[in-house]
Amino acid sequence: MKNDRRKRLYILVALAAILIVAAIGTRAAQQAQDQRMVKAMMQKRTTVCVGRLLIDLPADAEVSFSGARLGSVEIFVEPGYTPQKAVAVIAEREASLAGQLNDYERPSMEKRMVVDSINFQSTLLYSDRKKPVTRISNGRPVAGGEEGITVEAFGIKDDLFYRFKGERLSSPKNEQTVLLLAKQFESLTAISVPSSPGFCMENGIIHDPISPDLNETVTMFAKLKGHPDIAIRLDTSVLDELQESLLTRDANNDANTRFAASIKNLGKGPRELNGIPGEELLNRFKERNGTTGHMFVWESLGKPADVLVPSISLELETGRGRPGSPANSSLSDEAVLQLWQAISSSLRIRPTTETKKVSHADTAPAVPLGEVAATGRTCPQTGYWQCSEPGFVDGAQGKFIRQGDTMPPSVLRGAPSLWQKMSGNAPLREVAMVWKLIAYDSAPDNERADGNGGAV
Repeated sequence: MKNDRRKRLYILVALAAILIVAAIGTRAAQQAQDQRMVKAMMQKRTTVCVGRLLIDLPADAEVSFSGARLGSVEIFVEPGYTPQKAVAVIAEREASLAGQLNDYERPSMEKRMVVDSINFQSTLLYSDRKKPVTRISNGRPVAGGEEGITVEAFGIKDDLFYRFKGERLSSPKNEQTVLLLAKQFESLTAISVPSSPGFCMENGIIHDPISPDLNETVTMFAKLKGHPDIAIRLDTSVLDELQESLLTRDANNDANTRFAASIKNLGKGPRELNGIPGEELLNRFKERNGTTGHMFVWESLGKPADVLVPSISLELETGRGRPGSPANSSLSDEAVLQLWQAISSSLRIRPTTETKKVSHADTAPAVPLGEVAATGRTCPQTGYWQCSEPGFVDGAQGKFIRQGDTMPPSVLRGAPSLWQKMSGNAPLREVAMVWKLIAYDSAPDNERADGNGGAV
């Protein structure tokens, strides 16, 4: 009897050993397969420009961005637009503002102007002026701060529609922020890596100079083909002061104690990426539903108010499922570590060189010199237009008018009265006129910035 029991025990032990060896073999085979998959995934890469940074991702990664923010100005891009659709959206927005009143019970819409971005034109709308914020001091209302105003900019390049929006911008202190950003903006293709200094966002870059006070911020998201549970996030921003470091926050996180059995650390400590100092924390989690996932994080604190040394956070998460239902990681620990190493090691500051930026006004002229346009018509070409009729103040020297602006009336000097002769003044009146294009010269920067050329 004892021999029979002993034999059964030996058999059970042998079967258990066989199962363990088989499981180990299966796990090793899965690890090897996953690692080959990651290696193949990273053989073809695409480089993405995010803020002042570059990062390499698998070529078939699905990349998206949050709206970029610079100070109180947000910038968004929407694909799938035609020029007709863009014009309709702008017209609808303008009509909506025309029917509203501001805090002073006056028409909300104050000004419309057209400016040149780097490779397209932007339409700006100024509206919704707010009274200075009133606070209560010693029981009495006290006016503080400046008036606020909303400034929006719209532009289209190819099928991409760009929107800039700054709400309650201090007026006049920050009223021109949207204008300046729109003028420094260049539309880019999704895979473009610009060489000139500036701040990258989705399908675009704002060329330097950019004030550190605007605290430029943008976030990139990426998903990997065939691995819906994996998410990558890269966030970069300019901060006013240093934040608590990643490892300090981790050391003070009581969740590490409360859920110690569910967390396995796969690595942590200081790690420099291509000259950027930072800290790394690599954890594997066991969820309540029995699934396993990973959260790998690398952070760099940056320097306050320094656009060239921003705060950076890079994350790679696995095991993402439907909300409230975590999924199993589609990659083994070793493969996730391999993927993390490949992606994180590529993070770097974008090298730049000074290059001449070509604006919309610098492109080939649309119409020849000598073109004529009457008062009230949309100007077909940026340049100097001449009213050569005698007696007109605009005269032969030419008047700068921007493409897209409305051709203005001219100013006629009339016959002075005796008193006007004695005082040196002559009567002036506006008259509809036919203008002739005499030069393609661009406007000086100060004229372009304040919008004196008018707008459609």
